[in-house]
Amino acid sequence: MASIQEAGIDRWFIGGGAEHTPESARRLVHTATRGNEGVGGVSDLKVMPLAIPGQGVRVITGSALVRSRYVGGETQTYQANIFREVEVPIAQNTTNQDRYDLVILRVEDPHAAGSTYPKPALELLANEQYIYVRVISGVSATTTRVQQVVGHENDTAITLGRIKVPAMKGTIDNITGTITDLRKVAQPMSERVVRAINLTEAGTGYKQITNTGAYPTGGQTWPAEAESAGILDIDIPEWATYMAYTITWSQLFVGPKDGAGNVFGGMWLQVGATIDPDVWRGQLSNWDIAEKAGGHTMTMRVADTAYIKPELRGKTKRFFPRVNLQGGSAVNAPSVNWASSFDLDVTFKQTAA
Repeated sequence: MASIQEAGIDRWFIGGGAEHTPESARRLVHTATRGNEGVGGVSDLKVMPLAIPGQGVRVITGSALVRSRYVGGETQTYQANIFREVEVPIAQNTTNQDRYDLVILRVEDPHAAGSTYPKPALELLANEQYIYVRVISGVSATTTRVQQVVGHENDTAITLGRIKVPAMKGTIDNITGTITDLRKVAQPMSERVVRAINLTEAGTGYKQITNTGAYPTGGQTWPAEAESAGILDIDIPEWATYMAYTITWSQLFVGPKDGAGNVFGGMWLQVGATIDPDVWRGQLSNWDIAEKAGGHTMTMRVADTAYIKPELRGKTKRFFPRVNLQGGSAVNAPSVNWASSFDLDVTFKQTAA
């Protein structure tokens, strides 16, 4: 029988008085989280200005996973919790140029192999903090990870934010751009929803884009079958902060066969009914048909990545494909017909916010 050190094999969890080391627990966390690191949730450990703007910032409560970068600890992950807001002082900028500081969460483990951190006094070992919010001052304006900073390549740390400290100042306020959020969710969730309508099966006749109402409140739902209950009703996850979506209209008919003349309009996604107080509309995209004699088919598509406002999360909402006619030869506007199809592809994402 060999010892753990002799065999080079660790385990979790064996009874009968078997010894389990801190490394064993960190290896368990690493395996269970697939080596991911970052904050636990979308609002965890966010860097914010002080309640009264001053020479510092605060880091709100939350949890994090921090992958070990100590020698021999590459398959280990630390877990950290901040259960009380931490105020972090930011040094005044006494130069005539803006300065950039990183706010990080760092594990300073003096017991890890190769660690250079000093061990605390014997009487302090049990209650020593070991995990700290630190500031790395004077980094590049484009730095996004503490490991990009010379001298910190092997820090067992995650980056929370980057602070722009204006020239000759030290006060950090709510001005856009002063604090750049650099957090990443350690194990972000995602969910893809695809809905499709085959208009052959729906028995659709020729239905043209005719509504000239202006974006965002005007326009028409197209195809009209998208108005039907259930077809495009989608549950928005409570955890979702962003969504990437694509709407595609395929095999659209452009005519009449003897027609010619340019025609153009808009297309966008609307989430929720127009009368809903929390209705949301995506950015306007455009469709445009060049002058061309004779009937033909075409495809239209709109895509975007958008922030999901909190009031929409956790709700079931109908996703409306909206279009309008903006100008040109209206007789040549595209139509859905028995040969057309429609699909909506939405991926919900969990991103720090």
